[in-house]
Amino acid sequence: MLALVVGISMVLSFFQEKNLAVTYIEMRRKNRIAIGKHKRLLNSGAIVMCGVTESGCIQDARLLSGVTVFSRFRPLAELVGMNVLHLHKMDLSRYPKSVRRAIVNASDNYLVFVTGGVPKEPAGAWARLGEKFPSRRTPKEV
Repeated sequence: MLALVVGISMVLSFFQEKNLAVTYIEMRRKNRIAIGKHKRLLNSGAIVMCGVTESGCIQDARLLSGVTVFSRFRPLAELVGMNVLHLHKMDLSRYPKSVRRAIVNASDNYLVFVTGGVPKEPAGAWARLGEKFPSRRTPKEV
């Protein structure tokens, strides 16, 4: 029974990853892409993809948010026409926390890319949890 559940989960994950790849290729053919993500441990995470022109104007935006493998990318029309570098200044309170953080991460990643850097991977859920509890170990003396 457990093998059946794991097998079904793997198949559904494959289709979700295929949706991610198809969406990325479709958007990449048109524009540059700014991608932001926020991982959650028990709640829904989010991935935001913004198709961006040379001037930073968002032409297309898509959101994948949810807990299950049934989540698919859907349009995020509220961001179309905005400048990707000014997303920090927008009122994002109507979105869930994970979506807000993914939008801001996309903006940060695009800024790093435009200035010639390589965007760093955001901390995952377990890493953020570990940061909340200070380590009690003291470094060993050499």
